[in-house]
Amino acid sequence: MRNMYVGMPVTMVLDIAKDLHYSGTIEAFSPASGSQFSVLKPDNATGNFTKVVQRLPVKIAFDKDMPDFDLIAPGLSVTVTAKTGTPRPQAAASTTTPPSAPAN
Repeated sequence: MRNMYVGMPVTMVLDIAKDLHYSGTIEAFSPASGSQFSVLKPDNATGNFTKVVQRLPVKIAFDKDMPDFDLIAPGLSVTVTAKTGTPRPQAAASTTTPPSAPAN
């Protein structure tokens, strides 16, 4: 996720229509995984050291005027592809760069 940024273009393929490719842009990243916001966090202190994959939510906006937009419904699986090798535009880089530390 280090090379992803808000405004980055992505392509998406739905599990029910693998021949259709949708396009969109990244709108936002969640500040933490879903388990960090849950009321009852999972307790994985069972003695096993199996790595648990955590998903970090990413908000993606579909581009307007996409064909067959009526196929999209909640609960579908989507494969998202982002070209992380493309350079970040200056406008996007300036909005995601943390402020510099104050001078002493």
